[in-house]
Amino acid sequence: MKENNNQDLRIHINDKELEDRGIVTHYKNKPFTGVIFDDDNGVVTIEMELVDGLKNGKVVTYNEDSSVDMIYNY
Repeated sequence: MKENNNQDLRIHINDKELEDRGIVTHYKNKPFTGVIFDDDNGVVTIEMELVDGLKNGKVVTYNEDSSVDMIYNY
């Protein structure tokens, strides 16, 4: 788990552990709240915040060298 600036704990989960049901993303059969990430051979390519299984908040995409490519809000 990772602590963010608001002092609440956010779970970071690889998107391969999640299941999409329609537009709602689930983790262990419940809508997921936290940060998901995708990686390409161990290098994180994107991080995205979800609330109750829906994209909501900051999205960070990364270049191949792990530098930040883009930050935007959903």
